Order: sequence, then structure tokens, then C-alpha cells
Amino acid sequence: MRKTTRLILLGAVILIAAISMFGCKAQKVTLEFWLYGGTPDNIEWNKAQVADWNAKNPDIQVNMSLQSWNTMFEHFQTAAATKTLPDVARIHGSMITQYGAGGFLEPFDNFSDWKTVQKDYIAGYLDSLKVKGKQYGFAQTGLIFVLQGNKKLFDEAGLPGLPTTWTQLKEYAKKLTKDTNQDGKIDQWGYSIVGANARDFTYRWSEYMLKAGGEVLNADWTESMVNDPAWEGAVQLFADMKKDGSLDPAFIATDYQGQLNKIAANKVAMWLEGGYIVGGILAAAPNFPLLFGPVPAPDTKLGAGPQGTLTDIAAVVLSSTSTKKAAAWKFMKWYTGPGRDKDYVLNPLLGGLPVCSASMNLPEWKTTPGFNAYAAEGPTVRPMPAHPRLVEMIEQGWAPPILKAINGQMSAADALKEAKTACDAILARK
Repeated sequence: MRKTTRLILLGAVILIAAISMFGCKAQKVTLEFWLYGGTPDNIEWNKAQVADWNAKNPDIQVNMSLQSWNTMFEHFQTAAATKTLPDVARIHGSMITQYGAGGFLEPFDNFSDWKTVQKDYIAGYLDSLKVKGKQYGFAQTGLIFVLQGNKKLFDEAGLPGLPTTWTQLKEYAKKLTKDTNQDGKIDQWGYSIVGANARDFTYRWSEYMLKAGGEVLNADWTESMVNDPAWEGAVQLFADMKKDGSLDPAFIATDYQGQLNKIAANKVAMWLEGGYIVGGILAAAPNFPLLFGPVPAPDTKLGAGPQGTLTDIAAVVLSSTSTKKAAAWKFMKWYTGPGRDKDYVLNPLLGGLPVCSASMNLPEWKTTPGFNAYAAEGPTVRPMPAHPRLVEMIEQGWAPPILKAINGQMSAADALKEAKTACDAILARK
């Protein structure tokens, strides 16, 4: 009996220990993370970060899937409507208002450590991702569009550097437009812009409108301001370059990759992009001689608003329908925090600008290609207004008539009348 009793007691102890161990064992959590867009270098960098996280956090694994930037708005909208959003996503910053206000995103203010966490980030980027005072996104990287050029082509044309005014821009673009094969056909253009996608085109063209002092909406967002002289001047600038042949005539069908290919092949001398394109250019053409400069301004200010340039943000957000918010929050803080930001900023192929305060103090990031241009534009940057129908206004209001005007199918003034009518109707819709 004593032996039997001892065996029973031993078995009970083993059972209790097993139950205890099972109860204390952390349950593995798998997060779904949608990464919209990105250059090849950017995508590879993100893959490496997720792999690093997964190796160090066996209890919280991240499954990152790549999604198309070109269909991001439609894809995310469908997922939101069907309640199939991932736990975490990297989206365009302009989407924050629509989806934050719509209840599809989780406010960071709901996390007890938010007041402490936010101190790590540059306030301006956080502020641009707020809706009615609540925080709905982290900025993964800052983005400033600047004028870029091919130094080799500038040297061949005897030009001292990038233009700073619209008059110079047109003059230089014309000088840089050539028939390099001497066969009677132009095969090198002074300027090119992405035109195949309405959103991509607008974000690059609108830099010139903002530089002229243009405004997008009035103070209470009830009226479009596209009839401002700054808009007409910027449309006419591109129409003039198209008419004199210095704007690549194929721009209307050129997407981002097509633009990059033309740049690397010495087919265009000037373009306007963010720093992210640098890695793609250097991958296609090592030692490519890049020039960087501020966006050219009109010789005389045209609009009533401040003269500035556009800042854009890739935002990292948390779905309100996620059932793993605590784990997602832990990952997001790491993924966008000072450690990752430093790694991002110091990688010249990514062209990232600091979003965390600590990175601003790194002397190394000032060696980033184009730093002087970014520093010059930085004090005047402003985002597009975070109106929930901004994308609709771009795709249905601004881009179609502006592209027609640039192509000579209608005047700049008539194009903007059409754009204003369409945008005001969108704004007035309940």
C-alpha cells in the first residue's frame, strides 16, 4: 500500500507540474501584416526586419505579405467593408482620415503607454496622422519630393546645375532635349513625370502648384481652390514644356518603373521624386551621377497661400478588428521605433528621412544623397489636406482635366474650371 500510495502521489505531482507548465507556456500569436508598395530595396529591407523580429520573438510571429501600391485604395476599401483587414498594414498617409474616422483603425491613445511612446517620434509626422485629436498611425519614413537630375547630361549641355526658377526649368529642359542618335528623332528629353497613375502624377505635379503659393481647399474644406492662379500657372508650365517638346511625350503612359528605366538609360535629364528612387537608379546604373535640388519656384509668387512643397508619409496602422492588438502594438513600436528608424535612415538605398527624434541627431544621415535639398525644403513642407475624399478629388476632379490641358486638348483655365466643378460636387456630397 505504501508503494502504491507513493506512486499515486508521484503521479499527481507530475500531473500538476505538467498542468502548471502548460498553463504558463506562452501561446504563439501570428500577426498578418500587409506591406503596400515599395522599391525592391525597400521590400528587401522590410523582409529582413520581419525576419529579425520573428527570430527574436517566437511567441509573436509576423506574416508579411506584399500588396500592390497601384490598387491599394481599392484593395484596402474592400477589406474594410468585408471586415477582412490584417492586424497591421503600411498604407498611404492620406488614408488615415477616411479609415480612422470610419472606425476601421485602432487609436493609439487606447494603449496605456502611448504618452511615453510618442516622445520617441517627431511631432510633425505624428500630427499629420491624427483624426480629431486621436493618433491612428506611425510614420515609417519621412518623404520630401525634390528635383533630381542627371549630372552627366547637364555637363554635356554646359549647364551649371539644376534650375531654381520656372523660367530656368523651361530653358534647361529645352537645352537638354536632344536627338542623340542624329536620326531626326528626339530620344532624350529635358523633363519627365509619371503620368500613368492619377495619384502618382498629382503628387509629383502638385509640388509646382504648392511652390507657387497654391492652396488645395479653403479653411473649412467646403470649397476647392483649384481656380487659384498658382494652379493655372503650374498647369501652363507643363503645357509649355509639352508644346515645345522638352517634356517626354510618353509621360502619360509612364509609370514609376518606366520612369526609373528611362532615367537609368539616360533618356531624361530631370524629374521630381522622393529619395526612395535612388536605390532603384543605382541598381540599374551603378555610379549614376545624381543631382538634387529644391523644387523650382515661379519667378513671381502666384497664389495667396504660403510657398512650400509636399511632404508624404507611409503610415503604419493597426486594424480596429484585430483580435491581437497587444501583440500588434508591441511589434509596431519596434518596427517604427528608434532602432529601425536609424537603420532605415542610414541606408542610402532607401532614401528615408528621420521620423524619430534620436535619428535627427545622427551626423551620418546628413551624408544621405540629396540631404542639402531636403534640408532646404524641410522648413516649408506641408501634407495634402487629410480630407476623406481626397483620393476621389485627385482621380475624378484634378487629374483628368489637368492632363488634358498639358496635352494641349484644352486650355489651363478651362481645365481648372472643370476640375473645380467636379471637386466642389464631391465636397458637397453628403
